[in-house]
Amino acid sequence: SISSRYREHQSMDKAQEELPEGPQEQQDDQQEEHPNMKIFRQLSNTKKILLLRKQFQLLVKSKELLEQEEQRFEQQKRKYRDLTAREEDMLLLDIGGAPTFFKIRRSDLCREEGSRLEAVFNGNFKVSKQDTTGATFFNRDPVPFEVIHAYLEDRNYLDLIPNDKLGQERLLHETRYWELRELERTILTAIGRDPSQVDATRPKSKPSENMPPRRIKVPQFQEGHHLVAGEEDLELVHP
Repeated sequence: SISSRYREHQSMDKAQEELPEGPQEQQDDQQEEHPNMKIFRQLSNTKKILLLRKQFQLLVKSKELLEQEEQRFEQQKRKYRDLTAREEDMLLLDIGGAPTFFKIRRSDLCREEGSRLEAVFNGNFKVSKQDTTGATFFNRDPVPFEVIHAYLEDRNYLDLIPNDKLGQERLLHETRYWELRELERTILTAIGRDPSQVDATRPKSKPSENMPPRRIKVPQFQEGHHLVAGEEDLELVHP
């Protein structure tokens, strides 16, 4: 009858609603698991403990090696550091063999942090000087350095900026060489150019990417597992 068929269809629909989700639907709901975790889960508890212990030992060893490298680096710095350097030192600069040396305090040379001049004269390195004059020679253009010298000594340097385009380009070229960014921005503004290009023309160096990991054999395991020592973490991989 019609009523019996209707009840039969209702029972079939209800049975379909109560059926559990298929394996594909369950897999979609779950987040994809990392292959290393599958490998790790297949190991026995004893081997898991051994692996984690090896990872900890490797981290401790890496820390010790890093501390040793830092100590050697500090020793090298002390070896080449100018222990006699003082902020009030008066220094002589021979720029491009000009007939007159530039006399300037060390503190003024280090006025702009991060500049090439600050890196040379901040006392971290011993700077060679000429035997007869005691001046430090730089094979650079002495004419634009007149403006740079006035800027470092906080004198009126804006009036010294050339009016001609060639002179302005010479000055900007030397300013960029000495990495005096604040001075470069001021010069660009004074000559009617966009100072925002300063940072754009000098991209920051990035650390090397895609550095291959260093694999260290774990002798306790015979399954072919390795530890991978990357820059920040350790992970279990399977070859």
